[in-house]
Amino acid sequence: MKRSKVMLLGFLAVLFVLISPLSVFGAEEPVTLKVFHTNDMHASIDDFGKMAAFLEAERAKVDHSLYLDAGDVSSGNPVVDLQGGTPIFTLLNAMKLDAMTIGNHEFDYGQEAFQSNKTLSNFPWLSANMTITDSSIPIDGVEPYHIFEFDGVKVGVLGLTEAPPATSPSGIVGLSFDNYLDTVTQYESLRDEVDILIGLNHVGIADDRRIAEATDFFDVIVGGHSHTQLDTPEMVNGTAIVQSGSNARNIGMLTLIFDSETKELTVEGSLQPVEALDDEVVDNEVQALVDGFNDASEELLSEVLGQTNTGLSREDRWMGDVQLGNMITDALRNFANTDIAITNNGGIRASIDPGDITAGDVFTVDPFGNVVTIVEMTGSELKEIIAYSYHRSLEDYGPQIDLQTSA
Repeated sequence: MKRSKVMLLGFLAVLFVLISPLSVFGAEEPVTLKVFHTNDMHASIDDFGKMAAFLEAERAKVDHSLYLDAGDVSSGNPVVDLQGGTPIFTLLNAMKLDAMTIGNHEFDYGQEAFQSNKTLSNFPWLSANMTITDSSIPIDGVEPYHIFEFDGVKVGVLGLTEAPPATSPSGIVGLSFDNYLDTVTQYESLRDEVDILIGLNHVGIADDRRIAEATDFFDVIVGGHSHTQLDTPEMVNGTAIVQSGSNARNIGMLTLIFDSETKELTVEGSLQPVEALDDEVVDNEVQALVDGFNDASEELLSEVLGQTNTGLSREDRWMGDVQLGNMITDALRNFANTDIAITNNGGIRASIDPGDITAGDVFTVDPFGNVVTIVEMTGSELKEIIAYSYHRSLEDYGPQIDLQTSA
């Protein structure tokens, strides 16, 4: 009896090997990676508690996930800006961000703050086209790309920063920023090192499209800078381009399914509106941090500096003069005692409601610490500036006026 049982077991073992080679040695199951993404959050931290709870719950549902940000997490909220950006990077650590590309506004707080915030971060700051040309500046090197690995599948994330970054010139002294396509070509060999390649770009939707058209380098481009809201991925020359809008209004969600046998990648994507998330479901640690940062600045930012009966609107500023633009440029012209004054629309970040004007309102409207510059120019030169301001963003946004004036 014992002998026949041993023989039977041996026969079954041999049979198993003969009839089941696929299950032992055959095709592997496709690897699914969930990628969450944000861009251009501009220090909009008030909803981070429920965003963090959503990310934690969604990431717990899958085996493999990444959270990526395409830059400009900085500038736009005085609670964050008055502390040189420290609150936003503390919060992103708590939210387990995996990688961030460097946006132009990451330089707004100055180079020492840039380096301090980078050191504080538990995630890499990426920029393949940024080069340090002066070793005496406080900024040390940044990673051009980072490689993650999931079940043997390698995922590369390559960063690109706006060239040159739109920020105070003092923030980018000793740095150079290379052409996007030249940079992509320089890192072409990275394509052979990874199974999936993601571009984490802070260059704007028009340049994302140009990169995708000109190369077959990326599988996915997670974009930023142009504040574009793409509800589903835009396919350009086989590359999926995504962007979540701005100011933490949406969380982008991508599902990447990679077949190791065929090397085929399936991409699906959507946006999760943050306002649709349950206000009662928050990450307690993150919410406590948000509340603490807001409370610490409340006394300073609630100080009343003036009043307005009508409010001061920035709406329709891309089509002509607006109330807030007139007030700002009138104040500039009176202060500098000049014939005219101009300011760019992109620097006017919010409207002011009727009622008291607080310090918080002023910081929110103008968070960038710009300085007044007085120059002499001819009428012809002024015409060139106006023409340039009208056409400079033509491909990204169409024809629009980018100046507010006082004369």
